[in-house]
Amino acid sequence: KRVFGENLAKMPLYFLNMRVPNGQAFPDGDCYNRGILGYAPAAQIMYAWCHELAQETETVQKAVSAGPEGPSLCRIARLMKAQYLRERGNRIARLMKAQYLRERGNRIGRDDPVFFLLVNDPALEADFSFDALPLGFDSGTKLGSQIVRTGWMKETWLRDGKTAEADSQETVVELKGAGYTTRNHQHQDAGAFQIYFRGWLAMDLGLYHFYGLPYDWNFNKRSTAHNVCLIRDDTKTTDPSGKFVNDGGQLMPSRCPTTPEEAASTEFQTGKILASVFEPSAGDPKRGLYSIDLTASYADRAESYIRTFRWIRTGRTDVPFILAILDRMKVKDPAFRRFWQMNSLLKPEMRTGHWGKTGSKVGNGVSGSLETGMNTGTGTGSGTGTGTGTGTETETGTETGTGTGTGTGTGTGTGTGTGTGTGTGTGTGTGTGTETETGTETETGTETGMILVSSLLPDSAQCPPGRLALSTLLPEISERQWDFIGGERANSVFGTPFTVPIDEPAANGWRTLLEDRNSDGNCETVFLNVLQVLGDREDGTPADPLPVQWTQQDGRIRISIGNEKIEFME
Repeated sequence: KRVFGENLAKMPLYFLNMRVPNGQAFPDGDCYNRGILGYAPAAQIMYAWCHELAQETETVQKAVSAGPEGPSLCRIARLMKAQYLRERGNRIARLMKAQYLRERGNRIGRDDPVFFLLVNDPALEADFSFDALPLGFDSGTKLGSQIVRTGWMKETWLRDGKTAEADSQETVVELKGAGYTTRNHQHQDAGAFQIYFRGWLAMDLGLYHFYGLPYDWNFNKRSTAHNVCLIRDDTKTTDPSGKFVNDGGQLMPSRCPTTPEEAASTEFQTGKILASVFEPSAGDPKRGLYSIDLTASYADRAESYIRTFRWIRTGRTDVPFILAILDRMKVKDPAFRRFWQMNSLLKPEMRTGHWGKTGSKVGNGVSGSLETGMNTGTGTGSGTGTGTGTGTETETGTETGTGTGTGTGTGTGTGTGTGTGTGTGTGTGTGTGTETETGTETETGTETGMILVSSLLPDSAQCPPGRLALSTLLPEISERQWDFIGGERANSVFGTPFTVPIDEPAANGWRTLLEDRNSDGNCETVFLNVLQVLGDREDGTPADPLPVQWTQQDGRIRISIGNEKIEFME
């Protein structure tokens, strides 16, 4: 008789894929893994279940083989499926036993020998090599996530539970999906992302030590500790339950579900996964897409909210991974404040460079023109100078005057106006009339970007820490406000501080908040950010980010990062 349900089929792979090269695991809910130890009892159960699955499919295979003689496509198909399941189950079981041993599973056996004897199979040989596992993983739609890596950890440290692979050059990225929440140990982090390369780059900052402390309910479990967007109604000091500080984050149910049917109800829904794609395959993906409808998580404040990730494994050593994030939301009240948030262990460094943003964005009302100019002379007149713009202009008014200028446009009209002078620019004299312009506007510019350095590696590391470059494309420069929250403010929620019960690096981390300040009667916000994982040049020196260029036209956003291309549909 089967002990574990089929819905746990992907759990073993989830445990494996959440591992990063330093031996730890991505924080997930209250499972904050502070060392190589962790998940051992669960891993033991999972490998036991996988082995059970393998034995069950072996029974199916024998039954099919003993069926009626003669060719039967259905029979062959069932046989092949049973064989595949058996091999896959055995493979995962061997991997999970290795994981169990790696995490000091023998200690669990000594501490709880009855449990160990019940589930352990001494004939099952552990497999410490991850080479055959796919580089892309999708955990499904209930508590979904997409995990992608540039490569697996080396076997050298996998047999040794004491050391981590400090010199690993592999990048691991977790993109959290949406589905359902059961509250309790689960966090309000649908749509979050975490990035590891030579150390933690972007990560959850919450620390779990004691259940139910003010810090636990107001920071650790809440959206403010995760890499998600916030939508805050400043007129409220508490969340809808009235029990916790208003962090502007995702809704938290006031209770836990008591039945499976209740757990799948609207009350506990966090959103839904719209698309999960690995190209060309999950085995060795080069590019990917992960799109989530998060409206349900902000249902009291948002009419709609979709977060879409697009990523590229470049195969390069200087910039091994690129992640673009598009957040498109419409809130119910223009007074609601909207924030894009990224958390890290160290404070990001603002830098000016051509990678921050170069290129153009083409309007349709999205952007105005960037114009500077000068006009000198006697008389009355106005003018625009150097700038980039094309369009059709209708004007009433005639003028008498002298001047020089450049520009394009056509115009007709009648009126009077006088003026003399010389000038540089394109302008119109004084007169009476109206002027309208339609067309496409283009903006070019250079701005600051951010470099984020990972936590320091062990002294044994032969490589520098990892780095992460952030290029913000939207909102407009004039519509942004940055806030870096760290030090004594690190664990505060909009001014309310909370005491961290444990001394860990994450207790002194940094939260980077980007606020859209264009809230003048505007309920729609678009955040567009590009993240580049930075490695080294061929000579071993730290690499610079690739230049970022982008356009927005005809319902499409096209981004060029060096020679790589990413496109979003509006």
